[in-house]
Amino acid sequence: MTPPPVPRGHRAARRAIAAAVYVLAVALTLVLAAALVRAGADMVVRTWEYAAHRAR
Repeated sequence: MTPPPVPRGHRAARRAIAAAVYVLAVALTLVLAAALVRAGADMVVRTWEYAAHRAR
């Protein structure tokens, strides 16, 4: 028993939705990574400045 044929536009719509979800996930991951890198860099700078201040 084979499943009924999928309408022509339906497959394209599912592909488009899958591509949009994938792009959204990648964009969200990049934004989160950028925020974490920025926070990490800020923490390193603060630690460096604190150490320099304590050394005086």
